[in-house]
Amino acid sequence: MSALRSLALEVRAHIAQYGDDAFDDVCWQMDSQTITALASCWQTYARHNQMRPEMSKPIWLVSAGRGFGKTRLAAEEVLDVCEDWGDTASIVIASKTIGDVRKVMIGGESGLLSCAERRGYQMRYVPSHSMVYHPGGAILYLVTSEKPDMARGLQCNYFWLDEISSWQNAVATFNNILFSWRLPCPGGKRGIITTTPKQNAITQFLFKKMDTQVTLTFGTTRDNDANLDVGTVDLLESLYKGTKLGRQELDGELLEGQGVCVEQDTIHMHRRTAEPADLVRRIVSLDPCITHGAESDAAGIFVIGVDSQPVQEAYILADRTLETASFQQWAQATVEAFVDFGCDCVIAEVNQGGSGIADAIQIEATRMSQRLGYEVVVPVNSIWARKSKRARAEPVGALYERGRIHHVGHYPALEAELTEWIPGMESPNRMDAVVHGVSHLLLGDKQVGPIGAYLK
Repeated sequence: MSALRSLALEVRAHIAQYGDDAFDDVCWQMDSQTITALASCWQTYARHNQMRPEMSKPIWLVSAGRGFGKTRLAAEEVLDVCEDWGDTASIVIASKTIGDVRKVMIGGESGLLSCAERRGYQMRYVPSHSMVYHPGGAILYLVTSEKPDMARGLQCNYFWLDEISSWQNAVATFNNILFSWRLPCPGGKRGIITTTPKQNAITQFLFKKMDTQVTLTFGTTRDNDANLDVGTVDLLESLYKGTKLGRQELDGELLEGQGVCVEQDTIHMHRRTAEPADLVRRIVSLDPCITHGAESDAAGIFVIGVDSQPVQEAYILADRTLETASFQQWAQATVEAFVDFGCDCVIAEVNQGGSGIADAIQIEATRMSQRLGYEVVVPVNSIWARKSKRARAEPVGALYERGRIHHVGHYPALEAELTEWIPGMESPNRMDAVVHGVSHLLLGDKQVGPIGAYLK
């Protein structure tokens, strides 16, 4: 540790013991050059919860609300490591996309380049190398969860992982980084993870390791109110305080035991025993399975209706999901649900299977026509799920919270997926089918994100 940082920590300890007035007494004993240097030292003015706790375990997990100052504290710790370890420092920095790494971790206002400039030197970022070079010899390797194998083959003795709860391919990327974390650590084994708290497979894993490997710091947006634009926190709290989104994004609360979509109490609150008399549409929503075998995914098949109210509400009417099925079997079940409930179309995800999905349904419609003695016409609306499951589910979760989705009866398997699924777990086919169907009925073609849905 540098002499300046040691001095800053001593000053903090002195002030903590004797009060803020003691700072003036300390300054009288220093020359102007030292005072100026202290004013630019992160340890002088960082909040207590922005500094690695004493006796920290190897992984420091900072799980805090938006605007808490997570990026700044991590960038400053990375620079401390670079300065202390010199050319022995080999560091992995990773985020969801390469754009997030560049714009936030490296080039942002609180990123590495800006923090280095405040310390009086420059780092060299070479995009073609996917590396950042510290003037003291440390090398930083850029990794993205878009390509989980980027960390394979690397070796490091420190890492900074940002917004890990939003990563795609989170488990594979995280595992590859941990396996690369094997070089000798001059200052003791250390790494830092900064994230807005959301449940996924990695955050669950980290919380299970708190006793042995992880030190946790929680924080809220309000903690950093002094450094944010005047009135920002008040405005955000007036919009979101008390909502699930506000508890997560502002209060930094990890909503343990709750899935990404909806809470069980919310489902119970809006449950109905019978469908309303004013349903104007019924559809079948299908999330097909492509392979047929004991290990195959289920084929999610749901009948969903929508009422005639000015602000329409959706009703889950039936679960015809097949736990394992061939193309012919789920196509037949889809057409049977279509006929049984007098539906007007089928919404089908075609990411896997393409045009073969609609073809299978039309074949079964022809067979159904032959059995019934009249023509059964089944329009198929094929959709491509281009967003992540989390991004697709969050607007529907907001609709649940606003009381615009009702379960007519009980659907234990669906409700387990809606309330327990977190990103990184196996694909929830019932939830996917409901998300696609409700999105079609209530959101149409609009690209409504989670905040837009709350404000609607």
